Amino acid sequence: MKKTYPAIFLIFLSACTATSGVMEAENGVYLISAQGSAYCGGTACANEAAYDEAQSFCKKKGARAVLLSQEEREVDMASGFASWGTYGGVASGGAYPAGNARLRFKCATN
Repeated sequence: MKKTYPAIFLIFLSACTATSGVMEAENGVYLISAQGSAYCGGTACANEAAYDEAQSFCKKKGARAVLLSQEEREVDMASGFASWGTYGGVASGGAYPAGNARLRFKCATN
């Protein structure tokens, strides 16, 4: 049973962010976008995921990522829950701040 806790944690953590993958734009400029859920910090988490993937991409080329521009946006994600039973029901919900980030970068040798 103890071995399932790390697996559950990794599944939960992977649900926090999603990235587009690196896309080539023009003249050695690359783009990447990421979304971060409210559970991991929204915009800050999205920026970190995009930056980390950009660095990994450039590292494979023997270089490092140099940011040219960065955009970020907070998005409110709505969530709701309702349950009814023999003795009544309950409903709850709210808006939770998620975030998007978009980076333009180049790979530069050290």
